[in-house]
Amino acid sequence: MDMFSPEILSNFWTSIEVMIKGMGGIFVFMFVFFMIIQLIDKVFPKKAENESNNK
Repeated sequence: MDMFSPEILSNFWTSIEVMIKGMGGIFVFMFVFFMIIQLIDKVFPKKAENESNNK
């Protein structure tokens, strides 16, 4: 059996394609999650500790 037969190379490139799609999906999810957190931070800003202690 040849180490680099067409079937093995085809399976290898298919696995690379699946890996790229999976890792790309992870990075897209992380970016969307980061943007949601940024949006929540803008909509509901944290009050400074000094302002609440002075009242």
